[in-house]
Amino acid sequence: MWILCKVKNLCKILRKTKNKAQHKASNTKPHTLSQSQNTKSMKSKSAAADKMVVGFVHLYGYGLGDNVIAMEAIYALKQIHPNAKVVLFGVGGAMERLVSQVDFVDEYHSLEGYLPEESLPKINKYTYDYIIITKFYSHIFPLLPRLNARKIIIACKGANVLLPLLPRYRHIRLVPMRNLLLQKVGIRAHCLKMVRAMDKKSYDERIKDIDFDKARVKTTQENKEFVDEFLRHSISSNIGTSESLALILVNPFSIMCGHTLSLDGYFRLMRAITTLNPKWGGGQLQKSKDKRTRNDKI
Repeated sequence: MWILCKVKNLCKILRKTKNKAQHKASNTKPHTLSQSQNTKSMKSKSAAADKMVVGFVHLYGYGLGDNVIAMEAIYALKQIHPNAKVVLFGVGGAMERLVSQVDFVDEYHSLEGYLPEESLPKINKYTYDYIIITKFYSHIFPLLPRLNARKIIIACKGANVLLPLLPRYRHIRLVPMRNLLLQKVGIRAHCLKMVRAMDKKSYDERIKDIDFDKARVKTTQENKEFVDEFLRHSISSNIGTSESLALILVNPFSIMCGHTLSLDGYFRLMRAITTLNPKWGGGQLQKSKDKRTRNDKI
C-alpha cells in the first residue's frame, strides 16, 4: 500500500512536469550547429573529460566505521579516473580526520547533517560531471534537481524507484542495494557499484588491477602510542598479569557488512572463544556455569 501511494504521487508529479515541458518546448525554436561549431563542441567535450569533476556525498553516519567503509570506493574512483577532481562531502569529524591521512581526495567539505537544504550552496560551488550520493533520504528528493550535476548516481529504494521517469530527474541513475537474488549488498560493495555506474566499461577493465591495500587508512604514531598506553595500564591492571596478552576484538556493531550475527550470536561466539584457552577465562567461565547448574538442581 505504501509503494502504491508513492507511485500515485510520482504519477501526479509526472503529469504536471510533462505539461510544463511541452509548453516550454512549444516556445523554443530549433537550433542547429554548423560544422565548425560541432568541432568546437567536440574539443570542449574532450577538454572537459580531462577535467572531470566528481562529487562524492557519503551519508552513512558519524562513526569511524561508517566512513572507513567508503574509502575503497573513493580510491577506485581516483584510480579509474586519474584526471578527475574528487570533491568529498561527509558528516562529522571522523571523515575529516580520515581524509587527512589519504592522498586520493582533492577536496573535503563537512556537511551539517544528512544533506540539508542549507548545504546546497556549499555543494554547488562546482559544476559536476557526476555526483554520487551513497544513501537516499526522502527529504533530499526535491533537492536533486537543484544540484549542479550532469548525472546523479544514488541508491535505489522503494521511494525513488520511479524517479528517472520524471523529466526533471532523467539525469539520475539508480543503483540497487540488492543483487539479482534480492540479497542485500554490503555497503562497501554498494559504494563500488555506484562508482561503476559512472563508466561500466572502464571500471570492468581496470578494477582487477587496483591494489586496495593502498586505500587503507594508515594510523598516526600518536594513535599507536595512545593504544599502547591504554592496553598497558588499563587491560593489564584489570586482568592482574604482566604476561603478554592475546587480544581478540569482537565488534558486534557491523550492520554495514553483508553478513552479520544476532546479538545473542555474538555472545555465543565470545563464550566459544574463551573456551579455547584457559588463560582467556574459559576455565573460570565453565566452572561458574557448572556451579550455577548444580545450584539449579538443588
